[in-house]
Amino acid sequence: MRRSSSIAAFVLMVVATVPGAAAAGQQLAYALPAPATATYTMVDSTDLSLDGPTGALEIGGQSTWNFSLTFSAEGEGIRVAGELGEFEASYSNPMTGSSPASRAEAGVADSFEVLLGPRGLAEIVSETRRLDSDFPILVNPEAVIFPRLPAAGAQAGDNWVDTVSARVGDGGDRVIVYTYTLEGEVDHDGRAHLRIAVSGESSLTIAEGPMSMNLTGSEAGHYLWDMERGLVASSEISRVEEGGMTAPDGTQVEVSFTATTRLTLEG
Repeated sequence: MRRSSSIAAFVLMVVATVPGAAAAGQQLAYALPAPATATYTMVDSTDLSLDGPTGALEIGGQSTWNFSLTFSAEGEGIRVAGELGEFEASYSNPMTGSSPASRAEAGVADSFEVLLGPRGLAEIVSETRRLDSDFPILVNPEAVIFPRLPAAGAQAGDNWVDTVSARVGDGGDRVIVYTYTLEGEVDHDGRAHLRIAVSGESSLTIAEGPMSMNLTGSEAGHYLWDMERGLVASSEISRVEEGGMTAPDGTQVEVSFTATTRLTLEG
């Protein structure tokens, strides 16, 4: 009995003194950061491929977004005001080559505002993009900056699920079911961060008059969570969408999207 008690006491001592995954999970929650400001850069590359009776066409869209964020407490949540600083974008296709896209052409707003709860976005007060923008980007920047987090006490190996909806163009709806997995601590810039793997299954439906498009796809990537700042430090997610489109004249066209989005906390 004395030996068993000693072993039990030793195990309890190890559990109490070694930083465990549950302790790390406790730090996976949105709270008012200090300082209450942050700057992010988001870089997105989205390519569209169309293959129909007249041949194949490749269209690309590249964009760089720089956001300055200000956080303030609001009740039990956090209000985030975002200002878009530098923005560069371009279209490319085989017929015209590459050409710059202005903010107006890309449907980009100068500011946005959201409300955060401990786990993530509670309300999007105003968005970064117009709903009718045809600029080729599949993501909602607010959702990239503020992914869904798990319930308190998550441990390494735990996963959680979130469904995100986004508008694409004037009549498109994109729905992604994400699965996140807390992998554990990693070193980044000389400090411990939490690495979160993410995968997703997506569907994209567009109906604009006689034209329709239906695509399905997948996503894969990761986030690094800065436990000291209480914010995403970086992320990289790639996605593929494939399916078909019915043109207004009834022509059937094969369609595919490939894209990668990278996010970096600059300061």
